[in-house]
Amino acid sequence: MFAKTRQTATDLARQVATDFPPTLQGLSGRKALDMFQRTASQLRLRAQEIQNVEKMGLIRRIVFARTLQKELVSVGYEGALVKRLMSEALTAIAVGNY
Repeated sequence: MFAKTRQTATDLARQVATDFPPTLQGLSGRKALDMFQRTASQLRLRAQEIQNVEKMGLIRRIVFARTLQKELVSVGYEGALVKRLMSEALTAIAVGNY
């Protein structure tokens, strides 16, 4: 029923992993921090674009968010970073393009 939404979330998680590989999450250097900030910003923009195009209702947003979270963990991200990335994505899909 929500196969397209799940696939969109999976694709987004893979794109995040490409932009900011999970192996960099423990690094604290300026380059890694800048790279993470750019990735978080891109995630927010992509999630906002997905919401604007698909006009996800509440249930579809939940499916999207749960799938995205599961996929971020499966590609190798850990707790605090997943929470931060999810915060960016959830804010974007909740607010949309306002």
